[in-house]
Amino acid sequence: MALKQVYDLIWDEQWWFPKNVSGHKYGWKDLVNQPGSKTYLPQIWDIQWSLALGMALVAVRYILDRILLRPLALKLGIQERRKPVLVPNPVLEAAYRRTKKKPVDIEVLSKQTDLNRRQIEVWFRNRKKVDSHTTLQKFCDSGWHFLFYAVSFTYGYSIILNKPWFSKTIDCWVGWPLQNVTNDVYWYYMIELAFYWSLIFTLIYDPKRADFYQMFIHHIATIVLMNFSWMVNFVRIGTLVLIVHDVADPLLELTKMVNYLKWKRTTDCVFIVFVIAWITSRHIIFPYAILYSTTFEIMTVFGEPTFFNYFFNFFLYLLLALGFMWTYHLIKAVIKKLSEGEVTDTRSDTETEESPQENGAAVANGKS
Repeated sequence: MALKQVYDLIWDEQWWFPKNVSGHKYGWKDLVNQPGSKTYLPQIWDIQWSLALGMALVAVRYILDRILLRPLALKLGIQERRKPVLVPNPVLEAAYRRTKKKPVDIEVLSKQTDLNRRQIEVWFRNRKKVDSHTTLQKFCDSGWHFLFYAVSFTYGYSIILNKPWFSKTIDCWVGWPLQNVTNDVYWYYMIELAFYWSLIFTLIYDPKRADFYQMFIHHIATIVLMNFSWMVNFVRIGTLVLIVHDVADPLLELTKMVNYLKWKRTTDCVFIVFVIAWITSRHIIFPYAILYSTTFEIMTVFGEPTFFNYFFNFFLYLLLALGFMWTYHLIKAVIKKLSEGEVTDTRSDTETEESPQENGAAVANGKS
């Protein structure tokens, strides 16, 4: 089969578009802005702005870390501790990269390096400390996320509050695909997408958690969802997904920050509010309002399922599944809190300068 035939088959409008929406048959040409039209339809090349903004956010994060977050952490009492100086050892380095844990073949390594057991164990312990992030670094990381999530949620809520689809989700589909995207929604979407690009750019540098791969999948799923929803003008429902997932995230990062400061009573209070916000937004509003709309309400307008529906819902339900996974860890943290009186992060890297009970802050993570 010729390449053009394969291309035509993949992008055949009969697979993507419903047959009849509001009495009209739409296709790819209808998603292109027409000369003289007062309605702006999102274009795939708009996404280039999000990539540029993503790199700009990395720079903003670095600047805020140096001029605001790090000085603030030091002033509030978090100490800047130096990591141990490590003597390079290619044999031990290779063994460390294989396991990232205490090696079981110490006797073999001892013969290869002329070091005794104690020296090898100390080298591995120091090597893990080199890889781990200090409390100061974690505070700055959470501080940056808190600032962005708080500003993003405040801005997003302020511009979506008066939009008709905020209170009546079926309006996300009425008039599709010729739904105008206003400037405020345009930049809200671009900045949110840029933030997730920046998370991908900095994921390797950020503190490693036990759910590193789940977070990577989450970020990729979010970027795919936002790109796809922008490409086919599912922007209205996309803004609602963003708002719902933005509710709990500032509280999560704030819980971590006050926990790193060892402000126990404040940590307890913020953590309780976070748990309520998390459960309400991720497991009540998201499935019963957003997923209900993308699964059932859309059918009252489209009349039939299309590839748009299947593709979009696959990633939305993937986010829901990831949310349930993080809620499992959240419940473990709540149980630990009730039994031991400490808020801990069951996802935290275990090799830090603090005890496990002092190491993290709240649990769940993730956005849409």
